[in-house]
Amino acid sequence: ELEIPDEELTKGLESVKERAEQEYADEEDPYQKLLNDWGLFTEGMLKRTLSLSWIQNELVYGDILEVEDPTEEELVEAAGTYGDQFSDMRKSSHILLEDEEEAKKLLSDIKAGTISFEDAAKEHSTDTASAENGGDVGWDKLTSFVEEYQSALSKMNKGDITDPVKSQFGWHIIKCTDMYSLPAEIKSTEGIPKEVVDVIFNAVQSNKTNVAYEELINDFKEKSTIEIKEAPENLAYWVDLTNVELMTPDELVDLGTEEASEGSEESAKEETAAE
Repeated sequence: ELEIPDEELTKGLESVKERAEQEYADEEDPYQKLLNDWGLFTEGMLKRTLSLSWIQNELVYGDILEVEDPTEEELVEAAGTYGDQFSDMRKSSHILLEDEEEAKKLLSDIKAGTISFEDAAKEHSTDTASAENGGDVGWDKLTSFVEEYQSALSKMNKGDITDPVKSQFGWHIIKCTDMYSLPAEIKSTEGIPKEVVDVIFNAVQSNKTNVAYEELINDFKEKSTIEIKEAPENLAYWVDLTNVELMTPDELVDLGTEEASEGSEESAKEETAAE
């Protein structure tokens, strides 16, 4: 039996109260105003919502589902559906500078062999995040670059270095460090860039988790008896539902399954983006 820990419930309630104070500071009772706007009306209803959300997260992201990692065969099969998305990819590094003349001088030193591109990035780039890795900013199909940067990169071959490129962030010296396209026929993940394999892995894992979650919910539905009772009338939050078409118990469970599936897909994307 799953039950939200007291500390998690308290943390959730405090988070909602803080949000209420921020969003409804001018209201006499910010907390109640937020509950009303959310259609919860009472703290008891909020606790129930927080509890259900926690249980869903535990089912999807905890150890209960015991979803196995994707196999090599599953990854290869999935990779075959990504042909267009991962074609004509370019990996690049850059050095970002504020002044065009400084960029031209540094580029001249790089071409002359006075300093390597990687060392120049570490020592001079104002993009400190990529500078630590010699200016590496990864594959263009796995991230987003400003238009000027992407336009210049799209014309490059492996090993090319551009003249300084102006963008809203400054002047970029761009080096294309690798190129890749998924082959039409894939027999193994060997040779596919690790970053691409990671994206495919997360997508397959997310799909397997969603399927396992749906199977678990369906099993609960088959073994459970769900009863919807009439709401007491004339309460402070009572609403007349006479002419409202209510969802069936099965429809309510299915709705929760869909929302959990969407949340799982978003998490996978964030993890991938963070990597």
